[in-house]
Amino acid sequence: GRRPWSPAAFGAAWRWWLAVAAAGAAVVALAISGAGAPIALAIGAVTAAVLTAAELLSTRRLCRTGALLAHLGMAVVLLGIAGSLFGRQVTEVVPVGGQLEISGYTLHYRQIELDQGDGWQRARVIVDVTRGGHQVGTLTPGLKVWSGQAAALSQVAIRSTPGQDLIVAVKSIDPSTSGADLEVTARPLVTLVWWGGIVTAFGGIVVLVAERRWRR
Repeated sequence: GRRPWSPAAFGAAWRWWLAVAAAGAAVVALAISGAGAPIALAIGAVTAAVLTAAELLSTRRLCRTGALLAHLGMAVVLLGIAGSLFGRQVTEVVPVGGQLEISGYTLHYRQIELDQGDGWQRARVIVDVTRGGHQVGTLTPGLKVWSGQAAALSQVAIRSTPGQDLIVAVKSIDPSTSGADLEVTARPLVTLVWWGGIVTAFGGIVVLVAERRWRR
């Protein structure tokens, strides 16, 4: 027969319905791609992650634990995607000794380095990255040309942190002044996409192990 109604069962039910509603609203907002889509996606992802984590702490079944971990990982992935939608991109021609600012970072174009190898030539732009007046790294994006190839291949430089990825690409270099046309992109929370994928994969492994143990 049907299980009797209980406050605990009702509480579990509304939590899951709320998580489904939040995730559905996030997907719709993302599909519409309006101005509020990143915010809606972030709210939906955080809501789903919190509710799934709360349910995860209350379960003792291994198979259900794996399934919840997989769902939690997907919520983290969505949060990373939402964060990346708040990213900024700046394209600007910067002279040697000049600088460019984006999302709290200052990029100083220090110098250009030229090198070559068997069948190729390369120009690398040396960029010092500072934040809050302190240097946090040096990036070396560049352009590489192979013999017999008309177009140069852009070599992208990336500075990745748990909070934000900074991506620098060189679109072109003026041979007379060495001024570099830089395309700089700042994307918050991108690493959450990778961590969420790892959690999802681990949850799937837990489910497979639990099912194998159950069949024995």
